Order: sequence, then structure tokens, then C-alpha cells
Amino acid sequence: TYEWLTSRMCDGNPGVTAQAVCGAVAGAMEWGVAGTPMQNVSIKTLHDANSSLDARRYRGVFHAMRVIYQQEGIIRGFYSGIGPTVAKGMINSGIRFTTYTQLSKVIRGSREGGLGAGESMTAGFAAGLFSALVTQPIDTVKTNMQSLAPGAYRRSVFACFKELVRQDGVAGLYRGLGPRLCRVPLEQALLFMLYERYGRLVDEKLLPMN
Repeated sequence: TYEWLTSRMCDGNPGVTAQAVCGAVAGAMEWGVAGTPMQNVSIKTLHDANSSLDARRYRGVFHAMRVIYQQEGIIRGFYSGIGPTVAKGMINSGIRFTTYTQLSKVIRGSREGGLGAGESMTAGFAAGLFSALVTQPIDTVKTNMQSLAPGAYRRSVFACFKELVRQDGVAGLYRGLGPRLCRVPLEQALLFMLYERYGRLVDEKLLPMN
């Protein structure tokens, strides 16, 4: 989506603002359509797995999807927390693509061609680290809205935000930052390395056909 947008809007040579906008739009499409349902199922099954054996609701992912649909319906069950999820996706993608592209230019310098595997992983790691730090409060709100806990966490984004701050202060919004900093930068390093090596090859084959 990002490559398609930049090729249409900027002839494949976007400036910093265009990179951020195209990344944000790509993130909104990803998390608005597919990411939010996946996150709801993932978070609910994870919380359920941490319950006692007698209290567990789900026997597996597909059983969880069926039970969630039967008990909560499509909107509440699979699209709960869509606001903060899409907002996080937009900010994440905007930051990651912009940071990665700018760092790639610095690393590449006047050299032609793409980045090597180590170089793309370094730029991707930095992009993931920066985005994780910026979006952690949004991620905390989103995760609590998509959990099995009813009540204030499920009413609205602002109700969830206020309840988290009331319980633990602003520091509560950064709960879980450590594990996320261990996961996201490494995840993005691998993703951008694959993107650099294989994604552009696919785009070169497909984009001229569109």
C-alpha cells in the first residue's frame, strides 16, 4: 500500500511529509480492515489463557472467534478499540516509513542501489524503536479496551484513558514498555530487511501493470 501510494502521489520520490502521510494511510487501511479483529482475538485469547482452568472460555483460536461472535457480535467483539488501534497503526506506519526512508538516505549516501541486509536491519531497528516509544500510551489504551475486562475499559477511548490514569497515573500508560521495546525494534528490523530485499522486487513487477 505504501509503495502504491507513493508511486501514485509522488512519482515514487516522496518528501518527508508525503512519506509520513502515505505511511499513515497505509497503516489506517491495514489496522482498520484486518488488524483490529486480529488484535481483539489475540488479546482476548491471551487473557483467557492466563485464567484458571475452570474460568477459561476458549479451546483455541477458531473456538474463540465463534464464542466472541456469539456473545458480543461483530462490532463489539472484533472491532472493539478500533479508534486507538487505527490511530496507533497510522502513527506507527507514518513514523516507521519516514524514519526508515530518511535513515536509508543517510546510510546510502551518494551510493546507488538499495541497502544491504545489515544496513536495512539497522534502519528498521531504529524506526521500530522510535515508533514503540511514541505509541506506547495508545497501545496501552487499545490493549485494555480489547481485553476481557468489562466496564470502564470498554465504554470509550477517553473513559479507558481516564481510568488508567486514575489507577496508576501517567506511568500506567507506559506499562509493558520494556517487553515492547524488546519485540518491536527486532520485528521491524527483520520486516524492513525483507521489504528491502523482496518487497521492491514485487513492486517492480506489479506496479507497471497497474
